[in-house]
Amino acid sequence: DTTPSTLYRKHYDQLNIRMTEGAYQLARFLERKGFKALFIPETDPFEYFFEQVSQGATRLCPSFCHLHGAVAAGLGRRGKVGVVLTPQYGPRQRWITVITTAELTPDPKRERELCLDFLKPGSCGKCIEACATKQSGALKPWPDEGGVEMFNCDGRTLRAKGLICGQCIQACPLGRGKGSKPARRF
Repeated sequence: DTTPSTLYRKHYDQLNIRMTEGAYQLARFLERKGFKALFIPETDPFEYFFEQVSQGATRLCPSFCHLHGAVAAGLGRRGKVGVVLTPQYGPRQRWITVITTAELTPDPKRERELCLDFLKPGSCGKCIEACATKQSGALKPWPDEGGVEMFNCDGRTLRAKGLICGQCIQACPLGRGKGSKPARRF
């Protein structure tokens, strides 16, 4: 709820470290049990994306999309701007991936729509309204227009200042619970 702030940046970076360590430990555990396992780190470094821009890329090309993995694993559904939503937390969770040869029982894919704007078009749009760079087209309806455009997102400017943006995630009412309100902005 403090985004954009140095506190949010520190939490974001610390969670990336913890998720990567957890995925690494899970992969090692599976390997000790005799299975092949590969963990995919949390996110490509922003420098990787900036290099893509310098090479002429017009769209983000991550090494692996954890969002697609989460949906394929039945963990959530894509929302208006492409983030993965769950009933419990809305867009307020992060994803990491471990690929393994271990036989796992998958969760069923979520069939029920979660995004308020997909349930009733025009009823929400708070994610796009909250975007500090909505004029630049940083957030576009998914899947038709692609979702979050990292190259236009204010996060790039904020990152240079030592901050990370998450205003679109903060604004989403899904997963907040009855009567809960976002924390006041500092």
